[in-house]
Amino acid sequence: MQSKTELDLVKIPFSRRESNLAISWLQPEPDQFEGLWLRFIYGGQGMPVFCLQALKAGEVLEPAVDADPCRMRLSAGTGYIEIVMPAPNAVRIRGRGLGLRLTAFDDGGKGWGALIPAGERRWRAIVGSAKLLFTPLAGAMNVHAPWAPADGVRHRHHRTYPMRIDFGEDAMEWESQINAYESEVDPPEVVESFQQGFERVRADFAAWSERCPAAPERYSAARDLAAYVTWSAVVPAAGNYRAPAMVMSKNWMVNTWNWDNYINAWASVYRDVDFAWNQYMLHIGHQHGTGALGDAINEQVIGWSYTKPPVHGWILRRMMEASDKIDSDRIRQVYQPLCRWTEWWFRYRDDDRDGICQYHHGNDSGWDDASAFDVGSPNEAPDLNSLLILQMDVLGDLAETLGEGNAAAGWRKRSSDMLHRFLKHSWRDGQFVSMVSGTHLFDRNVDSLLNYIPLVLGRRLPKPIRKDMIEGLTREGRFMTDWGLATEAVDSPEYLPRGYWRGSIWPPPMLMIVDGLHDAGETMLSEDLAERFCRLTATHGFGENHDALTGEVHYDPAYTWSASVFQLFAHLYLHHAPANH
Repeated sequence: MQSKTELDLVKIPFSRRESNLAISWLQPEPDQFEGLWLRFIYGGQGMPVFCLQALKAGEVLEPAVDADPCRMRLSAGTGYIEIVMPAPNAVRIRGRGLGLRLTAFDDGGKGWGALIPAGERRWRAIVGSAKLLFTPLAGAMNVHAPWAPADGVRHRHHRTYPMRIDFGEDAMEWESQINAYESEVDPPEVVESFQQGFERVRADFAAWSERCPAAPERYSAARDLAAYVTWSAVVPAAGNYRAPAMVMSKNWMVNTWNWDNYINAWASVYRDVDFAWNQYMLHIGHQHGTGALGDAINEQVIGWSYTKPPVHGWILRRMMEASDKIDSDRIRQVYQPLCRWTEWWFRYRDDDRDGICQYHHGNDSGWDDASAFDVGSPNEAPDLNSLLILQMDVLGDLAETLGEGNAAAGWRKRSSDMLHRFLKHSWRDGQFVSMVSGTHLFDRNVDSLLNYIPLVLGRRLPKPIRKDMIEGLTREGRFMTDWGLATEAVDSPEYLPRGYWRGSIWPPPMLMIVDGLHDAGETMLSEDLAERFCRLTATHGFGENHDALTGEVHYDPAYTWSASVFQLFAHLYLHHAPANH
């Protein structure tokens, strides 16, 4: 059965699980074609490699483009071109009545691309970090690859720009395969048919989709799209990725960040515990000797300029609740790294030694430009310290599981002591505030949702404080909108409609607050917020973030953490609950 999910290639790349290849509709440079581009996803980039254009009698046409998770089709009149990805490193293409032109353009002297013969009828292309092998299976393949030195800034290099490959110029039936490869390999023997390749990729996606968390019937289409967004965003093991990794997007946020990735791990545990555990251990597997965890990771680079909030203990607890396969062996694997990560905050991120930890920059928090940081840095932000309280409590549970009773008691005491210290330090005049370390300067007029993240503490937060926070959170005209929670109060002078963390709705704070409210017994409010976010993503798609008032997607429109939070909300809070709206 063909998938009912339709892909808008302007927003959502056509790709597949564990592939570095993707096809998107874009215009890479002002002087290049707007249209379909084959892209190579690697090293934190989604580099455009070849532009794809339909041909009829040598003339370029503008075909209709249709795509679902497993197949895309270009059509004009009675002619068509079909594309599938039967294997992670392969693109299979066939056409009838239409030809296909692939063009790689001159990059202005920045690279040394080449299109080189590879034996009988085959050709190799080297474009940036992409290496592709073209194999015609039926019909004509004509290559334009002028080999000549080209002027550079300080030198002349041999290149073959513009490269052009034409398939099926005679508009008869034709077929070809493109394979990505890392080093020199024997040319693949293509034995399966186009239809067999399609059936294989369809079975792979169906197996992934069927195991995704359940959702209410009203969100079945969104559930299918969330399955595709997460499935297609997985890249293969390579370099710093010691196992297949779910990047944030195959648009342009082509990295794994040290909190995004843990949200994806939580949602993945319902489908595949081994895969989820690999996501959970990705950053921990590259832990710095000081105990720090890096920021963004891709195949080639680990970013150490910033870090991200310590969501790791809180999320591990939820993953353990979801699956008994996170057993003592896995707990033993992660316990000491989590201890070192926790201690790192107290050793290196508490300059005034008051036991309240700090961010050095908004980028450390993930809330890059939030108004909570306008007061200055280092900033003793309330979200950070709340998550550390939870993390130490979780470490107590892990130590107990491992039979380390004294350590368990020690972690729980530290968690309890820090909660008491945090409330005394950061709860001022009926609200949590973000303070500058040392001076403890704060601005009581800041209206950032960041200061409401302590709701993630759930039942551990004293009831009077929780009551005041819920009243502030739900006060009319402030944070609550039809679509969820704005990250800056909409009536704040600092609110920006397209502000990054100054207004937009983001998945992580929605998840933290909904989870904490539910833990505290605020079931109706937690389900109401979960419903709003699910309606948001079902209506507008899985954006990196969304306009708080219109729901419009801001920035990357195919972001995995939005799909993962949708899956968690739909499954945990709405699957057995009626719609609130």
